[in-house]
Amino acid sequence: MYRVLFDTTGAGKRSGGMETVVSGLERGFREATPGAELHIYPGASTKPLRVSRLGWHRLRRTWLQQIDLRQAVRETRVEALLACDPSMPVPRLQIPTTVVVHDLRHLVRPEEFGASQRLYRSVVWSYGIRHADRIVVPSIATRDALARYFPEVSNNVVVIPWGADHVLDWVKAPTGQHAVAFGHWSNKRPDFVVQVWSELRQRDPALALELAVVGLPAKTRQGLQKVIDELGLSDLVQLYPYLPDREFQQVCTGARLLVLPSTLEGFCFPALEAQMLGIPVVASAGVGIEDAGGDVILYAAGDSVHDFADAIQRVFDDPDETQRLCDLGRQHAAQFTWRRSASQLEAVIAETLAARS
Repeated sequence: MYRVLFDTTGAGKRSGGMETVVSGLERGFREATPGAELHIYPGASTKPLRVSRLGWHRLRRTWLQQIDLRQAVRETRVEALLACDPSMPVPRLQIPTTVVVHDLRHLVRPEEFGASQRLYRSVVWSYGIRHADRIVVPSIATRDALARYFPEVSNNVVVIPWGADHVLDWVKAPTGQHAVAFGHWSNKRPDFVVQVWSELRQRDPALALELAVVGLPAKTRQGLQKVIDELGLSDLVQLYPYLPDREFQQVCTGARLLVLPSTLEGFCFPALEAQMLGIPVVASAGVGIEDAGGDVILYAAGDSVHDFADAIQRVFDDPDETQRLCDLGRQHAAQFTWRRSASQLEAVIAETLAARS
């Protein structure tokens, strides 16, 4: 039995995929790794720690990781640290550290980040990547990006795909007449998918397939709503903020289609989640979605509204082929479980401990 501290400060509210990673790995560890005692920092399992008494949500993330995390390590007497992103204390802790790198979008597509975000990641993430004992990535695309930008760490990188079986616990809704797209990060391109719906409407003025764009910040919603009104799509396109879990799950599970015109993905949870739910997917080709979705979703050129519209039409023009893809998608997604991810990750952590002994 050994003890691991799971630093989850990088997965705050509305952090998207990282929230899913934290909850999935916590669940997977409890199911699959009886040889490891997992402490979540900060969280219910860290109640005896000073950070919990003060209320961690009131403190800056840097204070948590640079000062209080050290106290947590001493008080829990853990033997290894797992970080949900590459952020880690400076100087590094005197225990083996494994960090997760979901993607390197700030380097591959810096125009999608503000200056302060780029600076933070360039300094803090770079330090963590270069000083971690092991780096876990969820996809070949992220592994290749690390090899390009940080060739010196290539030997420390391990690919562990994430799970998607958490969707089996989602609140189910009857299939509706809507497609789903996302807008919580700039790489999701909600403006592009609205243009796709404009193209579909021009092709078929009687188009009945509605579009629900979920997770949009208020400012983005306001600007995009003006575009929707100008295009005459207010009867077809609905914009939503971040939704409570139950509402979010119902919107997703009741969808007839998932549309993902992303510019880059480290590991595309929505594609895999949709497959596990039996929902067809149309997504950008060559941006990393293939690592999760495989070859059983429909890919379109990410720079072509027409290509996306064509792919969406194929979904509804050929129901037999669409059903075949959905059936294959379920089989494909069934391989991706959090139990398997946690088991593989536990083996990596155990290896770092053995290397230090």
